[in-house]
Amino acid sequence: MNTLRLDNPNLTFGFIGFGLIGGSVARSLRALYPDSRILVMNRTVSHAEQALKDHVADVVSGTIDSSFSSCDVIFICTPVARTGQCLETLERIVRPDAILTDVGSVKAAICRRAKDLGLADIFIGGHPMAGSERSGYSSSSADLLRNRPWVLTPFDETPKEKLEFMAGLARKMGSRVMVLHPEQHDMAVAGISHLPHMAAASLVRTVMDNDTKDGTMFSLASSGFLDTTRIAASSSEMWEQIAQLNPEAISRMLTLYIQSLQQLRDAIDNGHFEEVGKLFDMVRPYREALNRR
Repeated sequence: MNTLRLDNPNLTFGFIGFGLIGGSVARSLRALYPDSRILVMNRTVSHAEQALKDHVADVVSGTIDSSFSSCDVIFICTPVARTGQCLETLERIVRPDAILTDVGSVKAAICRRAKDLGLADIFIGGHPMAGSERSGYSSSSADLLRNRPWVLTPFDETPKEKLEFMAGLARKMGSRVMVLHPEQHDMAVAGISHLPHMAAASLVRTVMDNDTKDGTMFSLASSGFLDTTRIAASSSEMWEQIAQLNPEAISRMLTLYIQSLQQLRDAIDNGHFEEVGKLFDMVRPYREALNRR
């Protein structure tokens, strides 16, 4: 009997890795399915034990074992560099009628690995686009996913009923579902996520390297600088891995951004200050529209 029904109160969910996103997904699923069973694997078990006390998880372990064969849906929530290894392990465990998905912000490389492992009818790439500069289960919240995009990147071979189930599950958690090709996703997030994080870190470095000895810029930094650079405090390990897995798209967006900055610099150097005003006038409607979505 197929258990993959959104009205099934006794679904079993598995989590491989249990940080901010995994914890937030699990909290949301626990609220939606209080009678569900939630299995968690985290390499550092102590980091996930609070989920037992919170009644978010039923079982916490430090390895991926055969117990995950009972899962209807397994979420891989590890750093993206470890997703491929997790797929290799789970390929020997997961049921053929179950769903494997992930939450990584790079999709093409991960989807290629899943297909190479023969998981095209089981794996559906996923990216719930919610986050924070904070990390770990202790920072997780069921509301983190609400009104945020959740991208799914199925294969042509993905069974229609599995895609519909996964999309329905994400919507039940309050997310806005988008279905994209993996390469389309990677170029899009290179622009609206990867580039901003790297630009923010580069901006902080520019100010830091050129501040006065007594820290005048540091002392004067206020809301504009703080808002623009908040995401520069993100995980260095995570961003190194993302750069490794999505280099072409990130390089392309960095090139376009550098060209835009060079045009702005050239306008100022040549005394064409009206170009500064034109830039703000041009981008304002797009930016304001983001607040009305």
